[in-house]
Amino acid sequence: MKKAKRTLVVLSILLLLPTLSMFAIAGNDSYKIGDVIGEAVYSDIRAWINYNEIASCNINGNTAICVEDLAKYNFDVRWDADTRTLYLDKRDNEKYVRNQEVKDTTKDDLGAPQYEVLYTDIKTYIFGTLVKSFNVNGKTMIYIDSLAPYGELQWDSSSRYITLFTPNHKTRGYLYYDDGKRKYFGELSDGKAHGFGFLFDQSGRISYYGGFYNDKFEGYGIFFEDFYMGGFLYRGEWVDDKKDGFGILYDNNFVRYMGQFKNDNKNGFGVSYDENGTKRYLGNWSEDQYNGIGQLFDENGTVIYVGNFSNGTMTADN
Repeated sequence: MKKAKRTLVVLSILLLLPTLSMFAIAGNDSYKIGDVIGEAVYSDIRAWINYNEIASCNINGNTAICVEDLAKYNFDVRWDADTRTLYLDKRDNEKYVRNQEVKDTTKDDLGAPQYEVLYTDIKTYIFGTLVKSFNVNGKTMIYIDSLAPYGELQWDSSSRYITLFTPNHKTRGYLYYDDGKRKYFGELSDGKAHGFGFLFDQSGRISYYGGFYNDKFEGYGIFFEDFYMGGFLYRGEWVDDKKDGFGILYDNNFVRYMGQFKNDNKNGFGVSYDENGTKRYLGNWSEDQYNGIGQLFDENGTVIYVGNFSNGTMTADN
C-alpha cells in the first residue's frame, strides 16, 4: 500500500513539472524591457584579460564585464540590429589592446549598489553559444565565466584577481638599460614593450605605466613628467608616444588642464587652472594656445571675458 502511495506522489510530481516549467517561463516573460531585476554592486574583485584590466562589477555574486568593452581587447564584437543580438567571436592576439582606466573600489563602497540591473531582450552569443546577459547602465553585461571556453580562467585569492588567459597571449618580462638597471616590466613582443607595462627611470622609480606599442606609449597611460621634482603628471590617451585624445595634466597640488590633446599639445576643448586650482580659461585650444570661442576668468574665478581668441589673445572683433 505504501509503495502505491509513493508511486502516486511521484506521478503527481512528474505531472506537475511541465506546469511548473510553464510558470517559470511565464514569470520570465512577464518582465518588460527596462524592468529592474537586480543590482550591480561594487566589488574588490578585479577582472583581467591576459595582463590588461577590464572594468567589472558584481551581479548575483558573479564578476560581470561589458560585452561592448571586449572589442577594446581585440575580440570580434558584432551587433545585429534586426535580431537585437550581440555576437562575440575570435580574438586577434597581434593587435594592440587599448587599456581601460579602472578606478579603485574603496572599502566603504564594497557591496554598495553601483547600478540597477535591467531586463533586456538583447541576446548574446559567445562563440556560438547563447549566454545570460544583462542591461547595466545601458550596456550589455555578461559573467566573465562565460568566456571560459575560449581560454583559461584563473583565480588569485591573494590579489583577488580573476584573469582570462587567451590562446597565444603575449609573454610578460623585463627590459634593461645598458648598465643593467631595470627599464621596463610588462607585455613583450619581439623584444619590445608591447601591451600593458611599467617604465622605470634610472633611479628605479616608475616614470610611466599604461599601454605600449613597439616601445612607444599608446592607448591609455599615466606619465610622470619630472613629477617627483615638482613637474607634471599626465593621465590620458597617447598615440605614437604623444599625448593625443582626452587627458588631464596635474602639478603636485592641482589639476592644471583637463581636455583634448593632439600631437602632444592642448588642442580642442579644454579647461585650464592656475597654481591655486582656480579656473582661468574654458574653451577651444590650438597648439597649446587659446584659439576660438572661450571664457577668461580672473584670479577669483569670475568671468571677465567671453568671446573669440586667436593664438592666445583676445581678438578685436568682439
